[in-house]
Amino acid sequence: GRTQYHAMVQGMPKTIENKLATMINKIMWNNKPAGVNHDMARLPFKQGGKKVLDITIRNKAINMTRLTCYLADTPTCPIWAYMANDLIAKDIPKTSGIWDCATIRNIFLQTWRTHKQGARSKLPLSIRNMINTGLEMGVTFCPPIVTKTLRAGQPLWFNEHQDPNNTTKTPDTGARAECLQRIHRVYMMGDLTIFIHNHPYHQHEPKTLAQHQTEGSETCECTLCELYTARGCADPEGCRHRAAKIMNTLLPKWNQPLRDLIPTDCKSN
Repeated sequence: GRTQYHAMVQGMPKTIENKLATMINKIMWNNKPAGVNHDMARLPFKQGGKKVLDITIRNKAINMTRLTCYLADTPTCPIWAYMANDLIAKDIPKTSGIWDCATIRNIFLQTWRTHKQGARSKLPLSIRNMINTGLEMGVTFCPPIVTKTLRAGQPLWFNEHQDPNNTTKTPDTGARAECLQRIHRVYMMGDLTIFIHNHPYHQHEPKTLAQHQTEGSETCECTLCELYTARGCADPEGCRHRAAKIMNTLLPKWNQPLRDLIPTDCKSN
């Protein structure tokens, strides 16, 4: 009971976990060589085991219980989860290429990761164990039915729902991505939907993406493009093309409502 409490509150280092497992094994077999292996000994009596405590599995169960609370919806989400999010965001390596903290939402919804080496990580042991156990168990977000509200609330950048069969990957970093984030305020899937709705394909200037890339950053002079230019966007039309390509990289479950909004030239490039 005491070790379980400390593991829940503070997390249990691997060295302590191994020592406890050794102590349990010595007590069980009276300091003699084990009669059966540990996997057999931890089985219930009816299955021929000794029902020996498996400290490793128990700690993983504790970590998964904590993870369940951490991933709870906003009304039931505990206060410590918000503090954990802040600590996790500060533990992301610089090599991830994340420059805007607003793109960071949830490690189980995105592809970025925290420091893998415990010596470099500044996360509390309990949070680090929770994340490692969740990743080991393959925790992911894969609802059978995706509603518009659910889709709109998903993070856009470093999204784990990209189609693996799509060969036209778009980077989550770079000048174009920075412009979509900083100027157009596109951070969530819902933001991307609104951006494509508000910046439709310009039929009066039917440039293909290939033409756009070869002819430079010249854009149209419509009111909307002039507004984006005034905000600091150097190429509103280029940002529109990038937004459409980003939507194309997502799995059909996540981009289906916008298929009719994406022009043909963007689908083919």
